[in-house]
Amino acid sequence: MKTVEFGKRLNRRGCTWTKSTVYGSPLFEIYENDLQMKDERPFATINENQRYGMGINPNNYSDELLESTFWLICDYAATPIDERREPEKKYYVKVLKAENFYYWKISPNDATTLTISNNTNSFSSDKQFTMDEIKKYGLEGCERVEVQDETK
Repeated sequence: MKTVEFGKRLNRRGCTWTKSTVYGSPLFEIYENDLQMKDERPFATINENQRYGMGINPNNYSDELLESTFWLICDYAATPIDERREPEKKYYVKVLKAENFYYWKISPNDATTLTISNNTNSFSSDKQFTMDEIKKYGLEGCERVEVQDETK
């Protein structure tokens, strides 16, 4: 089960959740309601990086908690870690021609070089970039084209 779907299903049951870190481990803290969240009393925690890593505190939930919510938490905790995350979108970056036709080119080995182009047209990268890489290289102002999933 994907994390986004898990969060939506918890919300439909009236639960709220937050992310936290305890002893260096990233956790989802799950609350039966907003009051519990305000008091920082989660009734369940799930370790983001450990399959089956979960805990339930029987003192922090009421008899009104749906049994299906418990099974939902167990189901998500049993989901393999790599199946929880959404695939990261990748983009081709189009750098429009600039003064003197310079453009930044990022090579596959992550080296950034300044290249001179004699081409008066725009340059399109054949490297795929994640949004984090786009920010890292300062390419936010460039046109982006989302890479289409070719497996469909």
